[in-house]
Amino acid sequence: MANPALHTPLLGLFDERQPESKLQRVWQGIRSRREARHNQGRIRRQWRPIVATACAVALTVIALFAVPWSHRHEVVEERAIVVPASIEPTHTPRQIDFGYGAYVSVGVGAQLDVLEQSEHSVVLALRHGISRFDIRPGGARRWRIESGGVSVEVVGTQFTVERKDNAVRVEVQRGRVLLRGPSVPDQVQALDAGRSLAVAIASTGDQSLKEAQAGAPAAMNPLPPRSINSRAPTGVANAGNVRPDSSDWRSAATRHDWTLAWQTLGPEGLAREVARTDDVADLLVLADVARLTGHPNDALKPLRQIVGGHAKDPRSAMAAFTLGRVLLDSLGNPVQAAFAFERAMYLKLPTSLAEDAQARLVEAQARSGAVVQARAAANVYRARYPGGRRLSDVNHWSPPE
Repeated sequence: MANPALHTPLLGLFDERQPESKLQRVWQGIRSRREARHNQGRIRRQWRPIVATACAVALTVIALFAVPWSHRHEVVEERAIVVPASIEPTHTPRQIDFGYGAYVSVGVGAQLDVLEQSEHSVVLALRHGISRFDIRPGGARRWRIESGGVSVEVVGTQFTVERKDNAVRVEVQRGRVLLRGPSVPDQVQALDAGRSLAVAIASTGDQSLKEAQAGAPAAMNPLPPRSINSRAPTGVANAGNVRPDSSDWRSAATRHDWTLAWQTLGPEGLAREVARTDDVADLLVLADVARLTGHPNDALKPLRQIVGGHAKDPRSAMAAFTLGRVLLDSLGNPVQAAFAFERAMYLKLPTSLAEDAQARLVEAQARSGAVVQARAAANVYRARYPGGRRLSDVNHWSPPE
């Protein structure tokens, strides 16, 4: 039904003769609506700072989560991270954090050995498989990756190294790398981003090796490694690749006359003998000649050659332990010493030396500033040797919590 008031003249609605009570109700409604609008405006003014603050917080959170993860990696802690001396093959890929913004992605089945890690350099050996290296540019350390006689030298870049039975392939994704080695074209090549190079390497089944074993001509047949007691015939001239007479230093070393052996060799002669042999017995004696005559730096190369190339030889563990002692006691390099002691225990050091190696590992890590790692190594020592003879030393370097 239509509202009858709509059919009433407008003038009649404002007739002065309207009842007073009705007019009061009208004005009361007007005042109520005015006060409601005033209160709503006051409430809005009070909430404005709170709403503005909440919006600012929300925008900050959104901005943080909108930053790509690749940019977050650039904020890195400027310290080295202790990495196991040998990264053994597994069925799943892994990413290893080396600190200083450097990451190594180790592929399935790949084996990577840490030969050296210090504040200034990192040396790795890729035995087989594929690994990707992501090293932040402008870092403080130089990197070298050895694989099948090919050396990859970098400062800061991203690249991939793949080691197969008969070839090493290097591909650069970012930056630049330098390749060196006898099989590299012209023995040295530089690779820029987007380039790759495959270098053929000799394998144990190489035809030239088979010919040498079958009695190839002496001028082409490399001499086999000799033990400490082997002697070269005297009076033979040094022709081609025939070794010079080295019986003097060998006989002196056999008598433990280390001074005479060093005087016979000297630093150049010792380096030459190390380069000419891969026999573990010879390398151990050469290391003894150097370190026992006060030349610790000259002892590093033969010891590292054993540790890096003869992991299955039981003497490799002793070489790693000796390397750690030389680095820690004679050269004051606790970072590299820690890796050497870890390597020694991984290679199954004899039980008689395992306790000493664990204690020296605690000392090396504590002296290098790796407090967390030193505490973990100390807890391992206390658990294995609760009444050990080196317990006081371990507690000195890493007190019990």
